[in-house]
Amino acid sequence: MNEITWKKLSSPWIPENKDDKIEGRLIKVEEEAGENKSMLYHLETENAIRGVWGSAVLDQKMKFFEVGDYVKIIFLGIKEGGKKDYKDFEVFKGIKKES
Repeated sequence: MNEITWKKLSSPWIPENKDDKIEGRLIKVEEEAGENKSMLYHLETENAIRGVWGSAVLDQKMKFFEVGDYVKIIFLGIKEGGKKDYKDFEVFKGIKKES
């Protein structure tokens, strides 16, 4: 018989401190979600399913990912921009090692 692993649908990941991170498999991407019509990325992490709200910077980097990819997002902090400050992120793609 197949065992089922349960994962809790948790609140969205909101980075607050430099080097906060989230990693998991990208399972869904929503466009124009919520009041602000933002991108919303859903990640299946080790323990839960979490949403990650997009931003101009994060959306540009996430264009290189597809549903099913393994993603790690690291918050680099607030950076000074030309017109206003913005949240900066580093984004990595997980590559499975061939056996």
